[in-house]
Amino acid sequence: MNNFTENHIRLVNNKIITSPPLSGKENMLADIEALKKAEDQCLLRFFQWDNKTITLGNNEKAERSINLEYVTKSDIQLVRRPTGGRAVFHFSNNSEVTFSLVCPRKNSLFQDNLHDAFHWVSSLVISALPKEERILQHQGKEKQSGNSCFDSLSRYEISYNNHKFFGSAQKRTQSHLLVQSTLLLKGHREFSEVFNNGGEFHGVADIFPEISRELVISAIKKKFQDYMN
Repeated sequence: MNNFTENHIRLVNNKIITSPPLSGKENMLADIEALKKAEDQCLLRFFQWDNKTITLGNNEKAERSINLEYVTKSDIQLVRRPTGGRAVFHFSNNSEVTFSLVCPRKNSLFQDNLHDAFHWVSSLVISALPKEERILQHQGKEKQSGNSCFDSLSRYEISYNNHKFFGSAQKRTQSHLLVQSTLLLKGHREFSEVFNNGGEFHGVADIFPEISRELVISAIKKKFQDYMN
């Protein structure tokens, strides 16, 4: 077991962790270990990446979603998440806020309900965004239009004028759940190269420039602590 994993396990009983920049494999390992070692408290962890990384959903076929030739040529890390969902391209730490949440399934906030857990996590992010009527939590059926996570819109994911910029996926054990989530702050032209039939995406900070990674993380932490206290 490497030093990072040992240190992460030692920190699991804390409520909030901000990890240093890690590889995609290390970030996934951190969440898997947190889920294995989870106890009665919820754990919120904010990611950072040490390189451009694509995370695939647990059952997703890379060749259907990803331009593998471009990804290999560009030295982009490709890893598989323990959670489901579609591929997410993490191209810089300042362009996104990615975090995970490990909680007991019987937590009083969502009572082991799949959609309630998504709703609760989404509410953490909504608290960090401008009070704008076109920023919405999706309520209807899933909408799909492409190969990226941000091409599909599921219940309680967040969009602006139907352009998604926040998504989540879950994994459940007998006693706990893991939710992995990404808020896209800024889009990038490289999205169109990475995904098969991909287009460019716009993040919430492209629309509202006053939003920053630091402000979002601070607001999510505050809302999380309010819920936990």
